[in-house]
Amino acid sequence: MRLMSKRAIWGARDAGLCRAASVLLAAMWLAAAACGGEAPPSPESAGEGGAGGGGGAGGDGGRADPDDFELGELEVLAEAQPFPVRLAIDGDTLYFSNRGGSTAPSGSVLSVPKAGGALETLADGQGYPAGIAVLDGAVYWANVGVATAPGAVNRLEPGGAVESRSPLERPIDVLPQAGGVYWIELTGSLIWAPSGGAPQTLADDLLAPTRLLDGGDRIFVAEEAPDEPDGGRVRAWSKRDHAEETIATGLAQPQAIALHGGELFVACAGDGTVKAIELAGGSERVLATGQDRPWGLAVDAVSVYFTNRASTSECDNDKGSLNSVPIAGGPMTTLAPGLRCPSSIAVDDTGIYWVTNGSTERVGDGAVLRIPKHLR
Repeated sequence: MRLMSKRAIWGARDAGLCRAASVLLAAMWLAAAACGGEAPPSPESAGEGGAGGGGGAGGDGGRADPDDFELGELEVLAEAQPFPVRLAIDGDTLYFSNRGGSTAPSGSVLSVPKAGGALETLADGQGYPAGIAVLDGAVYWANVGVATAPGAVNRLEPGGAVESRSPLERPIDVLPQAGGVYWIELTGSLIWAPSGGAPQTLADDLLAPTRLLDGGDRIFVAEEAPDEPDGGRVRAWSKRDHAEETIATGLAQPQAIALHGGELFVACAGDGTVKAIELAGGSERVLATGQDRPWGLAVDAVSVYFTNRASTSECDNDKGSLNSVPIAGGPMTTLAPGLRCPSSIAVDDTGIYWVTNGSTERVGDGAVLRIPKHLR
């Protein structure tokens, strides 16, 4: 598929599709705000790149209980990639962003069948792409920007051309909805851009935000606060009226968040912990300690999955790992050791998916990996 980039402001034609889109989303129980109406109930499970976190989860076709599975062997879906950083699932397809180099717009957005197959480049020449999400077949991603290309929030509809909101102040993550799009900027802002309307700044005091998460009737933002050892936090904003709520404070550099069963799961790189925080009362469970910079996080009904990055900003070793811990608590299992800077994770009924950034010094040895789930 040959695509040509163009700059456009998403406008009135989106608003005309809003009502039909919201009906479809409500019927599918996806976490999205209805256009002018009630948001559907909070999803049972949501996380980075999994169900409710950037793409729909794949199903099991009703063959068996999707929670009754065993894990297969590690599979490589893509290799020799220039620093893949984030990923999202939609149906049978996995989407991921390659950061590329840091001085020129050399990043890209690609797709690959989640069961394995040929790669397809959806967009290239991107300026440091990061967060990625899918809604109704359209792919959204955030470009942080480089010296020669400003920050942007992008959308690509099937068979269409790339549409961009630009210039923006270093957007790092994006969350599309039926009635518009949210994004966060490294400079400390949370933005809501309704279809056919002007962008609205909902917050301008974010402390180095790292992730956006869809929680059904509200959105969650993780803030790293790298200059304060325990200054990280997670806040939420209502989709209806954008009222703000503080969910958790005193976190050590939270890098990823996920939702399941009324709890917020957090991977904290600063103190090497993975935690579960009760949304209703705020009580905390520590699921893993002593980890080496936990970075990516995803949850299903059985386990909490997380990556240990095991490095500083330079990916200079192969000591990273993919791990799991029972969602109710228990011993940790290392599913894949010897990884070079593993990062974002996605999970659905058929597999666990993650990216390894590869080397900072030699851009081009990153990978997209999968461990399949086999139903018993």
